[in-house]
Amino acid sequence: ERVTGVLFLRNTKPGLSFNEHEMQFGMTVAAACAVAIRNARLFDSFRDQNERINYMRIAAERQMESLKKYEDSLEHAADGMAIVDVEGKILYVNREGRQLLGREEDDLRNRSFLDYIAQESQSRWPDIVDQVRHGRYREAFDLYVSRPDGGERIFWISAGGVGQDTGLLVLSFRDVTETREMEVE
Repeated sequence: ERVTGVLFLRNTKPGLSFNEHEMQFGMTVAAACAVAIRNARLFDSFRDQNERINYMRIAAERQMESLKKYEDSLEHAADGMAIVDVEGKILYVNREGRQLLGREEDDLRNRSFLDYIAQESQSRWPDIVDQVRHGRYREAFDLYVSRPDGGERIFWISAGGVGQDTGLLVLSFRDVTETREMEVE
């Protein structure tokens, strides 16, 4: 339904016009050319998209490979540790973090950390991510976290970035619910 080009036909004999059969043939050639051009554009678009996806996959694999060397030390840390991307998608949670969240590794994989933050704390998350991405957030903060048993816990969380261009955040957290309750008393 759009013009993608012009097919210009000329008669070799000046002054003669095309007959009906020649006009039909010309329109058939033009339609075939239009389909070929559209298909070529679609192919280019798909190829470009495939190249972008491959580039992102390779970058993600490199990112995960660079983090593998820290996995052992993170896995045995006393605090809960999580690595999330800037959208909040969980890439890794250590053993203590899984226990504090009350979740299994499969429950956490490819989910957003925001899914586990209680409603009253969710409004803080975008600001925290933005500050960490820009290297400004250094203090710890409290967030209410929902557990699968229906309860809420208060987590003391500190956040920081992983390298300059990785787009990853490291969260360190511990349950301070009893401490906060004692403070209130």
